[in-house]
Amino acid sequence: MHLYGSREPGWCLTHERPLYNRNGEIIGLAGISVDLQSASETHPAYQRLAAVDEYIRAHFNRRVTLSELTRIAGISVAQLERYCKRVFNLTPRQMIQKVRLEHAHRLLHTDMPITEVALQCGYTDHSAFTRQFKALTGFTPRQYRQVTLGES
Repeated sequence: MHLYGSREPGWCLTHERPLYNRNGEIIGLAGISVDLQSASETHPAYQRLAAVDEYIRAHFNRRVTLSELTRIAGISVAQLERYCKRVFNLTPRQMIQKVRLEHAHRLLHTDMPITEVALQCGYTDHSAFTRQFKALTGFTPRQYRQVTLGES
């Protein structure tokens, strides 16, 4: 998740690779970001995966297992992972994290305590939520709340 200039959240998948000189020293970094705005609805597995996405969105606030998702889609774990990458550009785990963080974004715009936000988003403790949120956004939940609401 990143923030656009309007402070609205957006999702992108970023890949970074070091650039080396002839001596094997790192001299730079190359990065590619792919905007994750919409799923590939033309993929043959889209309908099965739409049901998976819907299930994740309905149950993100608790532990969602791959076996639940494979049952819904009627495919193996390997197929689920492969098709999710093709259709959504995300693994099933990343899909769950994305939905949780989208919900956290909404809740962080309220005065709900951050500990409660963590619980509402399916995290069993505040520190796990903070670590995951910071890893995926670059901000702690408190910093994110301050930046997006323009607080100091």
